[in-house]
Amino acid sequence: MVYYGRMNIRKNAPLIAGLAIPVVMVLLVAASIYLPALFAPAPVTNFLYMTGSQYYYGDQYSVDKGRLLKIKPDAEQKPYGPPNNQIAHFYTYNVSTNTRSEISFEDAQKLTLDSSVTSPDGFQLKNGTQSDGFAPFFVLASEDYRTHYLVGHGASYKLGIEQGTAFERFSNDFQFLGWIIN
Repeated sequence: MVYYGRMNIRKNAPLIAGLAIPVVMVLLVAASIYLPALFAPAPVTNFLYMTGSQYYYGDQYSVDKGRLLKIKPDAEQKPYGPPNNQIAHFYTYNVSTNTRSEISFEDAQKLTLDSSVTSPDGFQLKNGTQSDGFAPFFVLASEDYRTHYLVGHGASYKLGIEQGTAFERFSNDFQFLGWIIN
C-alpha cells in the first residue's frame, strides 16, 4: 500500500506549479480573446454596396450629404484602358439575416447613407486576409477581397457576400457606399 500524504504534495509542488502555469496562461489568453466577443452587441446597421467596375471612363458613384450620386466622366478625360462595359449593380446588405438584396439605382438614391468608415453602432467593414506559408519562411500575406467581415466591440462577424458573376469573382469588384440610416 502506497501512502500519498502531505509530504509528497509539498515535495512535488514545484512540478505541479510548473505544469499548472502554462495551462492557466493558455486559459487566460483564450478567455481574453473569446469573452469580449460573447458580450459584444450584434451589428444592426445595414449597408449599401455596389459591384460593377468604375475604372476607365465608366460612370462613377459617390455619397454626398447622405445621398448616392452618379458622376458622369469628363468627356475630355482620356481613358486609362479599353472601354468598360460593366454595369453597376447595387445591393443592400441586411446584417441581421446575413443576406443581400439587389436594388435599382433609383431606389438606392432614395436611401439616406452615412459614408463614414465606422457604422453608427460601432462596426467597420473589413476584408479578410490570407497567408501562404508559415513564419519565418514564405510569409506572403495579402488581402482576400472576396471575404468580408464586420469588426467591432471585440467581435468579428463573417458576412455572406457572394460575388456572382465571373467578373465579380475574378476582379474582386466590391465597393462599400454607405451605412443605411433609417
